[in-house]
Amino acid sequence: MRRKIGIIPILLVVIVCLAAGYYLGYMKPIPYISSLLPKPAMTESPAPELPKPYSVEVDFSKPILEKSARTKLLTVKTQKISAAGEIKEEGLFNWAVFSKTKAVVYHGQATFSVDLSKIGEDDIVINKDTRTIDVYVEEPVLNIEYLPEETEFFSTSNGLLTFGEMDITPEMNAQLETSAKELLYESVSKDDTASKEAEKFAELSIQEIFEPIIVAAVDAAVSEAADPFAVPVYYTVNVIIK
Repeated sequence: MRRKIGIIPILLVVIVCLAAGYYLGYMKPIPYISSLLPKPAMTESPAPELPKPYSVEVDFSKPILEKSARTKLLTVKTQKISAAGEIKEEGLFNWAVFSKTKAVVYHGQATFSVDLSKIGEDDIVINKDTRTIDVYVEEPVLNIEYLPEETEFFSTSNGLLTFGEMDITPEMNAQLETSAKELLYESVSKDDTASKEAEKFAELSIQEIFEPIIVAAVDAAVSEAADPFAVPVYYTVNVIIK
């Protein structure tokens, strides 16, 4: 007679097999099989992008034009000047023997000035690459002031038939002023050194006026931005005589 196997031993065998399969399949996988299994992808979260410093936009033309309009006429050079001349008193029939002449030295002051109110938007060129601002201005204008109280009169030169000193009449004084201004103007205008010095002084003087307001405009724009990453970028002013 066959011996009957109980159900309990069978259940125990099944449980042992399942446990062994679980242990071998999941807890300690065979290396070869493990190598064939897909590996989970490694993902890295991107690093946060940090803000970068930047320069604020500034309208440089506006403060330059406003300052030019307020300044208007800028004196860039003054100098004392003098010129020699003579006055003549015609005698009878305008003959030389009846005439008198007197040597004179006129004194005055020469002033070179630039009218900044003539600067327009087209005269302002902003170069972002070189960080420069070119401002084109008119050449300095010469003005002559005659100083009659400093006029020097010398001894009268008489004709053969005239005697005594020459009397300066009101009519002669009017002619003196006209002649003095012409001679004084000529003495300066023909001197290239004076005009070149005036242009150089104009460039430096106008540069000293505009550069502080450019710095102030940049600082104001940065302050208005209220951003720690807004940085000031300053420009150099170049003044160019047209």
